[in-house]
Amino acid sequence: MTFQVEMIRGEYSKPDFEEYSLTIWTWRALLDFGRQNGWLESGTKPDPFSLSRNTEYLLHFKPTYEPEEWVFSKLFDSSDAAALATALNLGQERIRDGIIAAPMLDVGYTTQEDCEQRNRWLLECIPEFIRFLERGTFCFASDD
Repeated sequence: MTFQVEMIRGEYSKPDFEEYSLTIWTWRALLDFGRQNGWLESGTKPDPFSLSRNTEYLLHFKPTYEPEEWVFSKLFDSSDAAALATALNLGQERIRDGIIAAPMLDVGYTTQEDCEQRNRWLLECIPEFIRFLERGTFCFASDD
């Protein structure tokens, strides 16, 4: 089973609707990499859609970046997303310049080749995630 962090922005069935997903391990690694490169997170906000459909929502809401089920989805606002994108860009530059080592996924590997492949993919997904972040506010939740 692969635990995914699903991200959406816009309204379903409208032209502005967008989906993006990462494994939970990639999500955590990229947030940590952002923190290591100057991202000062502001905390997540309640997702208005989930809030309007779930009377128990605020009893369980925590402004962390750990995803919950969709019924408890969270909002990652545009200023926080832009700050994370800036930090990830800086991190990429620092890797390119040899100042820091690339981030590593901390998951069980079956072989050295598996380790190299997963961590190469982590580096390759940073630019795409930056582009997603730069497009602004989104909601996220976990899906298994």
